[in-house]
Parts: sequence; structure tokens; C-alpha cells
Amino acid sequence: MKNQEINVGGRRAVKPGNVILFEGDANYSHVHLKNGSKITVATTLKRLEERFRPFNFYRSHKKYLINIREVQCCENYEVELKNNHLALVSRRKKDELVRILIKSR
Repeated sequence: MKNQEINVGGRRAVKPGNVILFEGDANYSHVHLKNGSKITVATTLKRLEERFRPFNFYRSHKKYLINIREVQCCENYEVELKNNHLALVSRRKKDELVRILIKSR
């Protein structure tokens, strides 16, 4: 299951461990990969969240679905990921995210 590829849209599939975060943009999503590349797919963030939740992904904000394993630090209402990308955290989800991060360390 660890090396399983998950469909992200169209004919595109990625391994969950290669994804740093998903960034929503209306009916499209941008997939940010560890190798620095970015794929844009015609799939909503909600659909991707359903597919990737079992692989330690967390919806931190209406616009972001982050890989918990790629979080470097969490300050105020932002999460810094290992690729130095910043993702927002909504006020309602911050406490839950902090609990998840502490549990995963």
C-alpha cells in the first residue's frame, strides 16, 4: 500500500509519499511534488482529500491539503513544509493540526 499510486485526475497518478501538498484552485488542484515539480489536475480538493486522507494528509485550510510527514513547523496560522512552501491553517483547524503533529512525532 505504501508504494501504491493514487489517481489524481485524468490519467495522472502519484505515490502519496511523493506529494508535499495539494493546493486548491476552484475546480482544479495543483499537486506539489517532492522533486519540485507541480502538476495541475481538473480534480477538486475535496475529491483528493477523500483519496489521500488514509495516507496522512490533512485539510488545513479550504485551499490546502498537506502531507503531515512533510511539515517542518507550525507557527500562528501557517505551516512550513520541508520544501519551504507555506500553507495556511484555518483558525478552526489549528488546534487539531497541532495535536496531529505532536502525535506523529
